[in-house]
Amino acid sequence: SREWSSGFKIIEQKSIGSHGLNGFVCVNTGFQRSCRQLLEYGYIHAEPHPGDLLATPDVKLAFIDFGMMSETPEEARYAIIGHVVHLVNRDYEAMARDYYALKFLSPDVDVSPIVPALRGFFDDALNSPVSELNFKTLVDGLGAVFYQYPFNGKLRSLNDCMLSMAHSHRKPLNSPNF
Repeated sequence: SREWSSGFKIIEQKSIGSHGLNGFVCVNTGFQRSCRQLLEYGYIHAEPHPGDLLATPDVKLAFIDFGMMSETPEEARYAIIGHVVHLVNRDYEAMARDYYALKFLSPDVDVSPIVPALRGFFDDALNSPVSELNFKTLVDGLGAVFYQYPFNGKLRSLNDCMLSMAHSHRKPLNSPNF
């Protein structure tokens, strides 16, 4: 909705702390809300950086600046959910096939050569302690996979966008100032 929201940017740790709010809880809430917004309602805020999130005094989270939004069709949302399940289960063959449903690969592309690249990247990432992960490292690793194989331009554009954000933000994912 288009209404005024009072609050503190989640990067303003002193303001958040002085009002009894927890920055980590705010980030966790933002992640959950973003997933729900995408997977349940089919909308994605394409640039949810910390400056676009307010922690409100009544312990809510307000998203601001909806200049970059996109819609995601239902079949793509189900494919994303399946992809996450396959990732959690480390089923890289199924993950590679998911790229057909997500329309990131043409149906005539053989995904078997992609599987070892996914395994190499995700096994390393999933075996790393959270304290060692950062957004840039993850995006760089995914980019290496995406550009090595014939993924379509949409996925490469998405990776370029994430790479741009990652290079401007180098803090670990578990940082309270992320």
